[in-house]
Amino acid sequence: MEYRLLNHLIRQSQEFADSLEGVFSNLFADEKGVGGIMVFGLTASSSEEQHRRGVLAAAQLASSLNSLDIHDGSVGVMCGQTYAGPVGSDTRSDFTLLGDTVNTAARLMAATKKLSTEGLSSSADMQLLKFLDQEVSFG
Repeated sequence: MEYRLLNHLIRQSQEFADSLEGVFSNLFADEKGVGGIMVFGLTASSSEEQHRRGVLAAAQLASSLNSLDIHDGSVGVMCGQTYAGPVGSDTRSDFTLLGDTVNTAARLMAATKKLSTEGLSSSADMQLLKFLDQEVSFG
């Protein structure tokens, strides 16, 4: 993938996350395709609101990938507790997300490739998407 397109995706992902009071952690591109990680719930908003924002950001990102004609991108959404913070040593550390919630979202992302769809989510997320679809056009 061309670096300018990758930079554009990073900028868009940051804007999506920022507009919904989330944090864009990273975007990665490898032989498996393009993926990214956003986290919601680091602020004091309600769990239901965090969930809604996460699903909305995922839908925006999937729509953006389609509009840029990127067909090897994937989106996975999962709601739950996770570790969000630094991992490393005194000389070098990175902000990371760890836990079953992150792993499940990654598995949902991987499953999108096998099912030839752009995004997967838990059943609760799907109910929320149906509700949001009445409020927002996902393109």
